[in-house]
Amino acid sequence: MGVVGYVVPFMIFATVMLSVGMGLLTTLAYDSPMRYILGYQVPAGIGIGIALQQTVLATQIVLPMADIPTGVSLIVLAQTLGGTISLSGADTIFTSLLTSGISSAIPQISGDLIMNSGATNLRELVPAQYISKVLEVYNDAVMKALYLSVALGSFSIIGCLGMEWKHVNPTKSQETDSSEAVGSQSVDVLQEGAAATEKAPEKY
Repeated sequence: MGVVGYVVPFMIFATVMLSVGMGLLTTLAYDSPMRYILGYQVPAGIGIGIALQQTVLATQIVLPMADIPTGVSLIVLAQTLGGTISLSGADTIFTSLLTSGISSAIPQISGDLIMNSGATNLRELVPAQYISKVLEVYNDAVMKALYLSVALGSFSIIGCLGMEWKHVNPTKSQETDSSEAVGSQSVDVLQEGAAATEKAPEKY
């Protein structure tokens, strides 16, 4: 089956897709066409979906049967805890950049007011002459918060390269190896028989 029977290539593919998708999302602007906004989410979603499944599958393949429950529990814990910590870090980046950006670019508007109002009420709270600048600052804060996702997605390749290359279906591999071993033994027996026949003295 080649590399198809192994988990590591899919994990590497997931890392690449996630990193590329998140990188594309950082190029969006507040006035980007909807086809870009939706299209750039596709590779990121594919990468996340594959990565979440392959890590659990790899744990079940690599670990002994007695350690699989513990390994799967640790993987789920790492995924949940990692997402929580990453979300908190991204929120910190977004909050600090938005408040500082609003305060420096538009001193007439309070950064805390923008933070507490949310994105849906911006046009109601901000005067029309400042709305374009506020949207630029808001977009810049969101995109730079996504840099954290790009970095984490790229660094995950280290864990993929450290994974053991173990076949998903070892039973078939073992059956193939055993059949090849039996076949080679049969060939050896036939060759030994032929050699013994040649060496045997002729009887008259």
